[in-house]
Amino acid sequence: MVAVMKNDGHLQKWRRASVTKDGSARGRRLVDASPPRLSLSLLGRFSLTVGGSSLHLAINARTEALIGYLAIHRNRVIARPELAENLWPDSEMEQARANLRKTLYQIRQHPWLSILVGEEGQDLRWAPQTDVVLDLAELEVSTFHQTTRLLEYARQLYQGPLLPHLDDVWIEPERRRLEQLHLLNLVTLAERYLQLNAPTQALLVAQDLVRWDPFNEEHYRLCLIIHAARQDLASLQRTYDQAEELFRRELRMSLGRETRQLFNDLTNAVRSRELLAARRESESFETVAVSTATEAFLRWLREPSASSTFYLWAPPGGGKTTWLAEAARLAQDRGWLLMRCPPGPDRVARDRLEGRRILFVVDLDTPTSSAYEFAVNSAKSLPSLMVRYVVTGTSPPESLATRRLKIPDLHWVATLDPLSPAEILALLARAGVADPAMAQEIMAAAGGLPLAVRQAIDIWTASSTGQFSAHDRWLRTMATLIPRLVKMADRVDSRTLSACSLLSHVEPEVLSMILERPISPAEYRRLTVSGLFVATPDGLALRGEVRRLLLRNFQSQEPLESAKLFRRAINVLVQEWDGRSADEREHIARECIFSIREFRGLNPEGYLWPCPGLELTEPTIEDQPAMFRLLQYWVQVQQASSSARFSREWDNLMAYRSLRLRVARDSRGEILGFNVAVPVRQDSLPVLRHSRTTGVLAQNSEWESAVDPNTRGWVLRMVVYGPKRSATVQVLLETDLLGLFGAASSLFVATPLTRYQHLLPVLGFRRLMGTARWNNGKLRPVNNYVLHLPGGFPGWVARYFQEGFA
Repeated sequence: MVAVMKNDGHLQKWRRASVTKDGSARGRRLVDASPPRLSLSLLGRFSLTVGGSSLHLAINARTEALIGYLAIHRNRVIARPELAENLWPDSEMEQARANLRKTLYQIRQHPWLSILVGEEGQDLRWAPQTDVVLDLAELEVSTFHQTTRLLEYARQLYQGPLLPHLDDVWIEPERRRLEQLHLLNLVTLAERYLQLNAPTQALLVAQDLVRWDPFNEEHYRLCLIIHAARQDLASLQRTYDQAEELFRRELRMSLGRETRQLFNDLTNAVRSRELLAARRESESFETVAVSTATEAFLRWLREPSASSTFYLWAPPGGGKTTWLAEAARLAQDRGWLLMRCPPGPDRVARDRLEGRRILFVVDLDTPTSSAYEFAVNSAKSLPSLMVRYVVTGTSPPESLATRRLKIPDLHWVATLDPLSPAEILALLARAGVADPAMAQEIMAAAGGLPLAVRQAIDIWTASSTGQFSAHDRWLRTMATLIPRLVKMADRVDSRTLSACSLLSHVEPEVLSMILERPISPAEYRRLTVSGLFVATPDGLALRGEVRRLLLRNFQSQEPLESAKLFRRAINVLVQEWDGRSADEREHIARECIFSIREFRGLNPEGYLWPCPGLELTEPTIEDQPAMFRLLQYWVQVQQASSSARFSREWDNLMAYRSLRLRVARDSRGEILGFNVAVPVRQDSLPVLRHSRTTGVLAQNSEWESAVDPNTRGWVLRMVVYGPKRSATVQVLLETDLLGLFGAASSLFVATPLTRYQHLLPVLGFRRLMGTARWNNGKLRPVNNYVLHLPGGFPGWVARYFQEGFA
């Protein structure tokens, strides 16, 4: 099939361009090897191109407006009174119709413009009789397919606002929509180029973003990330300074906290990498991956002129001990005498060391801090021909420059990377089952750390079940897994780790208030480089299942202390509530609700939020087809509606005004689920009262007597998720909906799903009279819940800890 959408054949043919065997592009022309006969551009200027040559059009603004109106509304028939009223709003209707007839007459006299306007009786429509390339249609179809090449094509298409010289009222909404669509395309394209390791192209796109929207901090943050990826510290500093100066001069305000924090983090990261590069140049060491670490180690042993130290680093549980044992065995087989630090009972007398090649094995994470000194001082007095050191640790190479005792003559550095899903799949195959879905699940929960991965596989094989992260099986291994993951206790305080497990994200200020002691930058950095955390825009977050294990261990070992710290953590989050924006309040409410959900054990699937590779965004009109397909799948699985009533279900959903919709996307932009909240307002009451799900809830909530047109609360209407990562997406969307705690005066839930029967009462919801309805031959109960928040979210937090809920 050449064209997917009607009248958009040029774009679809352009997408079919092929590539020759030598990699050169082929087929960038149309399939029929001829340019499109007619091209119409409305973005930036009104332009008509025939056979590749631009025409000089002596037409007035109303003619351009008429053709533009038909092109924008090209999917429907337009009545003449509508055109006359919108194009000549200041004229009487009779005069406006006369102006319309005159303009149509002028268009019919033009040999090319006349083919763009079709008639159906007395009505008009966009009806070109030939293959016309319309830049609006090309832009929308490119956005729908989201490939890198089509996004670049869409970027070239957008030359400016829609018909910029027109100031008609009807064009403003469409102009803003296309501008927003263009900005979203640029963001996606820049991120795509970053993923493809093409930061220069990404920077050009990001600079376009700043040019089109110079007062959007997100665009500057994207530029900062790209400069950091290019290792360009000067441009990083210059971009930040220019943005700060612009905001102060034009808006009388500074950049936000998130932008400042990102700038500081990126600056430190670039400087650390510069330090590492300088040490590589001065001390001649290089970084190798785990797949070539052993080969590099043996090559280092063979070279007589090599520097004296081989350093291997990885996060806790990264496999250093296993690798070191294998490396020591290989060195011993090749005639090297091993000396462990601190020395063990196998220490050899000095008179037997003459002429021997000695290899010191040093573990920087051992409790004995004298391992360095022993190795270096012993080497000075040994009469051997060659002394070398193999050193392991959890600190990255750039941090070694600040150590009290510097490693002498550092040369080789081997970095043990996390295991990939393919490697995890190979380990599963050795265990007897090669399950790609299980490999992805283990990768998400264990973070790719070899120790955690092997623990997870052992649990799976022992339990003979496909859900390795179930509650009881993790409890059986907690006693052994926790000490292994936090074995560097001399560097990271165990109480600090326990406090970090109470919240999904932690920052130094919040952590200091929870622990009631200052957190120094050095201590926070130790958390960062410990390998147990991942850095997010909201702060540090414990990796996958590590947080859950630490939280369970804290609750079982110190139940009273864990409850005390948890209460303090939630109260810290809601401080200065009145001075926060609506978005900040909703974000804090989500953090609190998720933390309560985890602390009370109300997430039985064991999935944690925030989820790697998933994000919540507002949907666009281009997302509706994907949302429609997801809802169709969901109602079939949940049996929430028969197929005969499905179209009405979708129409009723889209009939709500001022819906709060959020979609969950993966890293490729695919929509995996969405949620719906409906405002309780005067204009939405009729739809809520007549809904099969919310009708009884409306009757029991005294909405009938309300006449206030403002929002008095929210109805949590539904959570829809597809087959991919369903449990993860479910928790993500439900937690986002409950984040309305931070903005609502009341919350209402009407649901046939039983999983809310435990969660909602714990959060203080009161159950109203239930009802039931028939679906697909089954009687399904509908439970109604209500929660009033007269004191706002801080009042709810106070009630939660003072009274407790059932």
